[in-house]
Amino acid sequence: MAIIIGIARPYLKLEDEYERLSSIQGAYSAIAYVMSDIVTKVKTEQDVADDSYAVYSSLRQVRGSLQPNEDTPSDSKLIEEMQTIVNRRYPTTFFYYPDEP
Repeated sequence: MAIIIGIARPYLKLEDEYERLSSIQGAYSAIAYVMSDIVTKVKTEQDVADDSYAVYSSLRQVRGSLQPNEDTPSDSKLIEEMQTIVNRRYPTTFFYYPDEP
């Protein structure tokens, strides 16, 4: 069995896939950590400060740069079902929205 895996391994490119997924996961972890700080600050201050908005905007750009490395979702029905579950768990009234200027 080890011989078969050893022969097939270069063709499967598992190391490349592992590296790709690890880098995406690391970037999302960093984004989530900083975003958590921003959310806490906005909840505490009940306002979106300019510096918080600037950090949020830069995180969106980082998020956008990750998109080419992600897998494209192939099951739109599954995505819709998962979004329904998230919407049920966290309705829009759960979130704080700043007043419009």
